[in-house]
Amino acid sequence: MAAAHLYQPAEEVIKKGLVDDLEQVGKLAATTDAQAKQEETDEDPFAYDFIIIGGGTSGSVLASRLSERPDFKVLLLEAGTSGITLPISRVPAAYGRIMRSQHDWHLYTTPQAGCDNRELFWTRAKLLGGCSSSNAMMFHYGAGSDYDEWASVTNEPECKEWGFDQFLRYFQKFETFHPHPDFPVDETKRGKQGPVQTGFYGHFGNVSRAFVSACESIGIPFNPDLNTAQGSLGVSKIMTYITSTFSRCSAEAAYLTPNVLARPNLTVATNAHVTKVLFENKRAIGVEFARNKDAPRYRARARKEVVLR
Repeated sequence: MAAAHLYQPAEEVIKKGLVDDLEQVGKLAATTDAQAKQEETDEDPFAYDFIIIGGGTSGSVLASRLSERPDFKVLLLEAGTSGITLPISRVPAAYGRIMRSQHDWHLYTTPQAGCDNRELFWTRAKLLGGCSSSNAMMFHYGAGSDYDEWASVTNEPECKEWGFDQFLRYFQKFETFHPHPDFPVDETKRGKQGPVQTGFYGHFGNVSRAFVSACESIGIPFNPDLNTAQGSLGVSKIMTYITSTFSRCSAEAAYLTPNVLARPNLTVATNAHVTKVLFENKRAIGVEFARNKDAPRYRARARKEVVLR
């Protein structure tokens, strides 16, 4: 009850910016050839410049960035609901309850000989923000040498943009780091004005401290910040995608804020499962979607692109 009360204001604000009635987003799909032909000739009120299929981590970012252009009309279709409205998503320690719930796609790997022919559960969130709304929130760039290797695999000039130094400015652009007195780092290497909130959990238990000491005793150095050009070698307290009030910072929370959802050129529809991409010759011109497999199908058209995320 306490968690539900704590997040009620955010839930109400977010719900106001989301569309759950699919009739507001598309029109009923044609059931006959004559109706389909009529659709092609009528002025379509449900036409968008961009239709983004999937409001996961990248889909949320793309919808936010594209709709910064007021001349672009953008539709984002998400099969699930808002993660921000769910305490089990917003509260970091509760993320495990999303797995195998109605907010998960219930995917399994195919049997493989190297895995004793087992099928393993592969959690994927059915939520706005995608797996950024259900993961363990670990914030980790990866080793700088890996990015530099990508940049050196060919002699193409464009590949040089994949080097760590080039990537670093974009890493810092998306981040706002919240310092913690118990875990000091070089704050000049952290972003300060990005939409994604990062920082440290306040708790660092005795077992964790003993583990760090044990690593140092055998020559593994303490690295206060794994997300620098120094790389990911060493032992450290892990950074997380977390707000200053210690709640999850998902892609939805960072990029689909109330101000973004209020843009007149952006429509974000939840419980909208895309069932078909519509083609004209070899070009994608729209999508068909529904609330579930037994529900009516609706259609929306794309003037520029259909983006599958």
